[in-house]
Amino acid sequence: CNGLLLFKQVDDKNSDLKDVLVASFVAGLIARHITALKTKRLAEEAFICALFHNLGNHLLVFYLPDEYEEIKDLVKEGEKIQKAERKILSTTTASLGMAIAEKWNFPETIITCMRRLPQGLLERPKSDENILCHAANFANELCELIRSNSGHIRLLVKISDFNNRHQHLFKSDANELAQLVAAA
Repeated sequence: CNGLLLFKQVDDKNSDLKDVLVASFVAGLIARHITALKTKRLAEEAFICALFHNLGNHLLVFYLPDEYEEIKDLVKEGEKIQKAERKILSTTTASLGMAIAEKWNFPETIITCMRRLPQGLLERPKSDENILCHAANFANELCELIRSNSGHIRLLVKISDFNNRHQHLFKSDANELAQLVAAA
């Protein structure tokens, strides 16, 4: 409910903020669904963790729109997102979000789930905290993959890489992912 109220407060001129808020909400729905398939008792917590996964990015878009635009420009020029963030902010948005969440006394689980997982094939999550962190990353990476779609063939390759990376959490194909995103 608070997210919907915040969304309503955002003026129509800040479409980037609306985009990141909607993407986080959709990511929360996706995380809740895939976590419920593994263990229903963690589903709502997975929703919250995925919702706050990109808190640092939300704060950047809202409070530092000029820096956000500079980072976007660097990424359009081919710079990796984290390198661009470090160049402009001297930190990453993930680190920023975790630091602010800690200052605001967020639960440790939510803060941990803001951590980005390493590149490449991910190990099977072994604990509840690992499942939540993996689900938050899975859902937000999927939303970003869809948001940054630049072409059908290239998207299919990226989806294949994405599926391989997350195969231990949610084994699927492009059609299942499309249904998952459409349902969310």
